[in-house]
Amino acid sequence: MCKQILLVIAFFQLSFSSWSQMELFNRTYDFNGSFISNAWLEMLVHNDTLILLGSSKSSLNTSIEIGLIPISNSNAFSINSLWFSSNTKYTPGLGTNFWKSPTNHDLFITGAVKSNNLFSNGFICKTNIYGDSLNVFHSEVDTSDFQSSIYNHINGTITSAGAKVNANNKLDLWLVKYDTSGTLIWENTFGGVESEVSYSLDKTHDGGYVIAGFTRSYGAGMRDVYVIKTDSMGVLQWQSVFGDSDNDAAFTKSLENGDILLYGGSVDPITEETSSFMRKIDSLGNLKWHKKYGYSLNFDDALQAIEVTFTGYLLAGFSVDSTDNNPLGWLLKTDFNGNELWSRRFRKRDSDNYFRDVLELPNGDIMLCGFVFSEDTLSQDAWLVRTNCLGFDTLPKANAQVEVLAEGEIRLENLSKAWGNCIIDWGDGTSNYVYEDYSTLIEHSYPNSEERTIKITAMACGAEDTMYITIVPSTVYMTKETLDQFSLYPNPAYERVSLKIPAFQEENYVVSFYNNLGKKMDISPTATSLGFDINTSTLPPGIYHVVLTHKNGMRSNKKLVIQD
Repeated sequence: MCKQILLVIAFFQLSFSSWSQMELFNRTYDFNGSFISNAWLEMLVHNDTLILLGSSKSSLNTSIEIGLIPISNSNAFSINSLWFSSNTKYTPGLGTNFWKSPTNHDLFITGAVKSNNLFSNGFICKTNIYGDSLNVFHSEVDTSDFQSSIYNHINGTITSAGAKVNANNKLDLWLVKYDTSGTLIWENTFGGVESEVSYSLDKTHDGGYVIAGFTRSYGAGMRDVYVIKTDSMGVLQWQSVFGDSDNDAAFTKSLENGDILLYGGSVDPITEETSSFMRKIDSLGNLKWHKKYGYSLNFDDALQAIEVTFTGYLLAGFSVDSTDNNPLGWLLKTDFNGNELWSRRFRKRDSDNYFRDVLELPNGDIMLCGFVFSEDTLSQDAWLVRTNCLGFDTLPKANAQVEVLAEGEIRLENLSKAWGNCIIDWGDGTSNYVYEDYSTLIEHSYPNSEERTIKITAMACGAEDTMYITIVPSTVYMTKETLDQFSLYPNPAYERVSLKIPAFQEENYVVSFYNNLGKKMDISPTATSLGFDINTSTLPPGIYHVVLTHKNGMRSNKKLVIQD
């Protein structure tokens, strides 16, 4: 089939907006040497500095870590350690446990402390951003913890939610308020005949509190989502339970309009498959909507942190890929109705990767923190990732390849990376504006055979990368159908084999030989008027694969048998 060939030539051009030049990164941190578990757990922004709450654990004790990172210069990083006595382990809770006073450098950290591997107590730690001022007091209630807290800088109080053991040796959900010197102001417990546990606490629009976690006393499953609403004095106003036969648990986030978000994970007690969810309830605990997320039934997903943005919700946690059964860091973006907009997964190490918090920076970038298992898999390293507004930790990269379908007909495969939208300028006065979820294969027709330059611009959050593909007219043109018509003779072959190629021009083709194990063989084809002649006398008998590659990128292959 002799028509018109299109020669494809590509080159690239990179450009940025001013703020997008700020560094994106994906890094780990080892605070105190090997065989120690390290993790970043929470983040907050003060002025132009990211402040991180972390922990280091050894076999004997723990330290609380305070990290300081200027937003504009991630290399100017400092870590301050707060060490406690031996055989004492301080662990921040699952929910929000990290607060900064807006009037000074004071930080407040809450969680659980265990001494000599005996009972645990809730603790409140007051320090500063440099870690050189330390005041810690314990709840003095055996077998208790604080999983989430709220600091009120106006009246200098801390309200904490957690769990403590009751007289029946079951756990009650526990809500308690202290002043910053450790004096108890009030406390209340909630629950039924079995155990209830708090995961997170938030302040509601009316000055009260909402607490979420799980219950074993109420509901349909072994564990169901348990959410309670109290007034400002911790007095119960209502409680709701959500779930089915699965094991369910949730964190919570209160919204300005009075609605409440519940997000977390569900585990099927039979299949042990795990999925993630988000629910929105109104100010009285009535369900407004319920969304489930995940890549498929073969992935294990759990959401542990949320950030409310101007365009929707950012959620972070982990997602387990069944191909290697290792958790990956997971970042999910939804609209305000819980509909998924995009989803990213991150792998820093081959072993477990977990996100514990997510934060939107003032310029729209996204910060994620957590931990990964180190290469020796015996310890954990803290993990910090900065992405752009679309969750990519790299800048956009334009890439594409073109396949000729017929005269004036082409198919472009968009292979761009880390982009939110692309503009494809076809060089004939027309263009396509495509989004991330658009098909990667796009066909286009030209009215004539003039030289064209296609411009592919990949964009993300103000940064863009451009690639140009020039299509040059020539004398003949090759389709995949035509390329597949090449022949081998004789086959089986002995000492020589000839490749006959339709509309043959030597400069358009490359011939490769592979054995049946995929190893490329060393051959030297000789061009003839009809194709190539190849000496096969040096190749041992067996089955080979002859791959013919056209310079436009198309390939065809055939099987060749070589005999003694």
